[in-house]
Amino acid sequence: MLVYQYAWILDDGYVYFRYIDNWLIHDLGLVYNQGELVEGFSSPFWALLLGALRGLHLNYWYSVLLIGWGTLIAFWWLTVIVNRHLLTGDTAGQPLILNLPAAYLLCNYAVLSYFTSGVETPLVLLMGAAYAAAICFPANRLLMIVIGLGPMIRHELAIPYAMLLCWLWYRNGRLPWAAILSGGLTLGGYVLFRIWYYADIFPLTFYLKDQAWWSQGWLYLLDTSSTYYTGSYLLLITAGLVWLDRTRRQSVVMNERLVMIVIALPVLLYVIRIGGDPRHFRYLAFPFVLFGCAGGGLLERVVPASSRAAKLMAGVAMLGVVGLLLSLYPPQLSVNPLKTYQAARTHETVN
Repeated sequence: MLVYQYAWILDDGYVYFRYIDNWLIHDLGLVYNQGELVEGFSSPFWALLLGALRGLHLNYWYSVLLIGWGTLIAFWWLTVIVNRHLLTGDTAGQPLILNLPAAYLLCNYAVLSYFTSGVETPLVLLMGAAYAAAICFPANRLLMIVIGLGPMIRHELAIPYAMLLCWLWYRNGRLPWAAILSGGLTLGGYVLFRIWYYADIFPLTFYLKDQAWWSQGWLYLLDTSSTYYTGSYLLLITAGLVWLDRTRRQSVVMNERLVMIVIALPVLLYVIRIGGDPRHFRYLAFPFVLFGCAGGGLLERVVPASSRAAKLMAGVAMLGVVGLLLSLYPPQLSVNPLKTYQAARTHETVN
């Protein structure tokens, strides 16, 4: 319901729409203006996905909603299996009691609103959860294939892709060929197309962002982190890990959590370097999700398994966290989007 309520079309989405219509409807090629062979969109995979749905004669609004709901369901499931793994070390064992990452991410206005925004961000959000799952389940071939698509979704995801390949090689003692072939065939093939069609290796958006504006980037990071208490969330994770480690109650699956954070950092630094983005949160989606997933299983480990009172209190506390997160919204908005929804429903009832 909230995903539909928060649905909107970012102005950059219309750039994709024009490219695709010129390609499929007007037979002008994959261009923004007739005769101008310039790749002005930032996600080849998103353009191809929208193009496939447009080829089925779906309008863009329904295409965006369909992709948004589909990626939301997949995102939710990935946060569940990651939380279970970080709780037990595998997908079996203790019952799932709480899921702090899912609560933090899926009750969050920024995350929910970008599932239906007309741009590639729902794929970036899903890719963040897929990376977390791939770190937890490195033997899963489907996940390896999925993470290979990352550089086709956003060019800066090539860095965490390379880092994850190195970590998997180190961890398993062999190369993750499914991820290598997936990335090599898709990105390699598209780069060859780009060189042939656009006569360039990188898209125009890469050159437009090839700048350093650190001061603005830090403000962009502060805008998001302060709005959703990201610093407090990370401190909570750290405190939980330290406490569990010192009390030696049980393993905290530390390696996977650290890999999630380390892989997210280069994208975070890249966003800070280029000065962020005119839109709230968008460029921070990938590290935001990985930071969120790194806290999986911690509350379940802290709550005594034999204490019903503690479980009840933890459940009430989780409801409080959910309520708090639902009340948060960007400072650029004058009112909480939930109030806008309530006002719209009241208007419909009256009419």
